[in-house]
Amino acid sequence: MVGRVIIINRGDCCQERINPFNIHIGDSELIHTNPKCGGDHQIDVSQPSISVPCEGMKGRYVGVRLPGPSRTLTLCEVHISGIVKCSPGYFRCADKYTCILSWRRCDGTSDCPDRSDEERCVCSRIPEDFQLNSRLTMLPNPMKQTTAEEIRNSSAVELLNSSYSIAGEHHPELREFVSTVIFPGCNVTKENLHHCPSSNITASCVGRQLLPCRSWCEEVFSMSEALMRDLLPPCELFPSPQHACWNPEPAVKDTEVCYHGTGTNYRGAWSTTTSGAKSLEWSDDNYKAEYPWANLDKNYCRNPTGLERPFCLTEDDSVSCADRGPPIYGKRTPSKRFYLLEEKVTYTCNDGYMLEYGYPREVRCRQGNSSSAGVWEYHMPTCSVNYKRRLQKELLGTYSASLAPDENVTINFWGEVEQIVNLDEKKEQLLASLIIDFTWYDARLKWNPKYYGDIETFSVPGKDIWIPAFTLKRK
Repeated sequence: MVGRVIIINRGDCCQERINPFNIHIGDSELIHTNPKCGGDHQIDVSQPSISVPCEGMKGRYVGVRLPGPSRTLTLCEVHISGIVKCSPGYFRCADKYTCILSWRRCDGTSDCPDRSDEERCVCSRIPEDFQLNSRLTMLPNPMKQTTAEEIRNSSAVELLNSSYSIAGEHHPELREFVSTVIFPGCNVTKENLHHCPSSNITASCVGRQLLPCRSWCEEVFSMSEALMRDLLPPCELFPSPQHACWNPEPAVKDTEVCYHGTGTNYRGAWSTTTSGAKSLEWSDDNYKAEYPWANLDKNYCRNPTGLERPFCLTEDDSVSCADRGPPIYGKRTPSKRFYLLEEKVTYTCNDGYMLEYGYPREVRCRQGNSSSAGVWEYHMPTCSVNYKRRLQKELLGTYSASLAPDENVTINFWGEVEQIVNLDEKKEQLLASLIIDFTWYDARLKWNPKYYGDIETFSVPGKDIWIPAFTLKRK
């Protein structure tokens, strides 16, 4: 279903070259035979684009056509969008076509094209029957619930109520985490605080939304049942500490900061390994780029990769494998300076390349002969050129199967009756097996084998190239 079509103005020519134009939407490759969206449209060359509403229309092909004789459209950039249904963890802008992450709503920066994400940033009190101290909250939440009544009738509130009696081990901050997802916090400035009394809150009580920090989510989810992970948005949709987010103060015992579970949310200042080695700073850009949410401060021990406990970066006196870097024309995941025992690295090749035959895709860090050094179980794989993939991409990347190779195409064909399957003389019906072979020249599909690993023949699905129409007629 198409909601609207946006024509982009590159600003490199004149309006008479495109005005007027028609938009056709349908399932036919012949654009002009598809239903037309509206009538003749005009674009003002002083504007960057024109948005044409086409709500309710649907089809496989969307085309722009210039009506009238001898008018050719050589290149046109078109953006197509439909009215979207945003997944949990996302907020739908008022234009109905754009989804943004929920935590970007009411964060002080406009992210929706129509700026609707920074409107109605009003805080209200949580009703007392939820037993959450009636703190301030801001709705809708990441599950798109806009009122307390909607929350009361949802499965999410069942999770909140059952957090008192969940069997087995679970995170001690489980209830607080769930309540902050269902009822996002509201950060109000001192200037606006007087508009937010304990009762009779008005529209003047405005603030910024606070959802749980991702590191808190990762730690809670590591100790949770599948039910909770099914009901709540995934952790990657929650904000990092660099953005405004809510993280409870950690528990402290004898001046030491505690952690729960695997310690993914550990924010203490411990910086020494169990053997006494001093840790290195988290200065590697790969770590900070891949785990911006993991509180990687100074040289403090952390657990961004989800190991059994927080760890420190060290160059010696620890059982680990040094990073071998990515293969040429490839990459590895995760990318780190050191890997603990049994930690796994996955190697992949860039587009147009492939792992050479015989190399495993996954490699683990194993215990070596020394107590303080690890070894990789296999050699690092090598990426070689995937000539077939490159040829397919370069040949068909700009190819249009709906266009003939030339105005005058010479098509050679031959055919033969392979077998007479059935002959009914009374009904004058003949059922036969035929073979028909076509050959023609299409310069768009020409290549030099020496640049593509000496590939001289190449097979593609028939739907990807232009094929002549063939009709058998009587007599």
